[in-house]
Amino acid sequence: MVEGSLGYRRTFGGNLLPSSLKPKGQYPMTCTSREKLNNNYIVGSVAVAAIFAALTGSGTVFIMVAGVLIARSLANGEIRSARIGRR
Repeated sequence: MVEGSLGYRRTFGGNLLPSSLKPKGQYPMTCTSREKLNNNYIVGSVAVAAIFAALTGSGTVFIMVAGVLIARSLANGEIRSARIGRR
């Protein structure tokens, strides 16, 4: 890619893109370990709920189980909210 003087860059295909757009995968997303853990707990809860829903064939079961598991994780402190201020 070639950076242009007007804030545009030319890709190898010849297309012009604004310089603020970065190609997917070029720069890694930054996440804190808290965000990664929270995401893992939510994905795990949804996966378990999907298994129960598949076994019963009910979307209502999926919503109920996912809600209960996520609420339990919030209550136990496994899913932690963002800090309000710095310590």
